[in-house]
Amino acid sequence: MAILGIGKQANTIFFNWQDVATSLIRLRGIHTGWWRVGLQLDVHGGSFDIPTGKTASVMRVPGGVMTVVNVNITEVPEEKIDPLCVNAAVVNPRPNLIVPAGLSVQ
Repeated sequence: MAILGIGKQANTIFFNWQDVATSLIRLRGIHTGWWRVGLQLDVHGGSFDIPTGKTASVMRVPGGVMTVVNVNITEVPEEKIDPLCVNAAVVNPRPNLIVPAGLSVQ
């Protein structure tokens, strides 16, 4: 369940990872399987100018920046589920179909 921010962040809504996985499962119309939410990250290296203290001088140092490329869900076997996983059959069950007499559903 999403949590409405309080205090200085009252205009922010927080989502836990199960909320994110559930939303993505529903968005894609997935009705079966266990799914884990994840992030694809990318790391970039370079040289950065950083302040050396209270003075105006800077020092060039090596460093890195990590970026989030995307959010994803991955189907996992039932024996590998963890707190980041949700069951699509529970959070997005198939709608019940009413089949007229004489017709079959395959």
